[in-house]
Amino acid sequence: MKTEYQQHKPTLRKQFSYRCAYCETRESELGGSRSFGIDHYKPKNKFPHLINVLDNLLYVCNECNSYKGSYWPTLLQKSLGEYILNLRTHNIDSHLDKNDFAWQGKTNTGKWNISRLRLSSERRIQTRKDRKNFQGILENLKKAYIELQCKHDNTIETEKRTDIQTELQQYPEQIETIERTLNGVME
Repeated sequence: MKTEYQQHKPTLRKQFSYRCAYCETRESELGGSRSFGIDHYKPKNKFPHLINVLDNLLYVCNECNSYKGSYWPTLLQKSLGEYILNLRTHNIDSHLDKNDFAWQGKTNTGKWNISRLRLSSERRIQTRKDRKNFQGILENLKKAYIELQCKHDNTIETEKRTDIQTELQQYPEQIETIERTLNGVME
């Protein structure tokens, strides 16, 4: 039987665009929604009154969830910048530089998050590289589709035009499937 907060998982999946709130890994890159769970930003063992509060819940991959655990900073840790960034309340881009596959910390808090959550682990770097390659494949497929459309429009021979038309009909579905996978939407 699901606990009350687990009923929020479908809402959180959509709210976080089918990706981890911390490392931004998509469901499709980890095998689906079973590789994801709900993190209580303010841990339920320390803040039991927030267990079912949607604003305290984040959609995260199981790996990030285990690295964060029930961590909650003391006043000293917080003053040192040793707190988990929450994209609901913090400006993540002011703490993290995500322009490269290996994320870099712009602030002590950003650096601490990269270390604590292993945001630049080899696996995560490889996942980001693979995603970039996948995006390139998608762009090439879209260009090929446009070129094929132009070729179709300029072809006079009926037989060749029919062959091109058959091929053209397959592209939109393939492009949509690839885009959904790239964006992490798995049903």
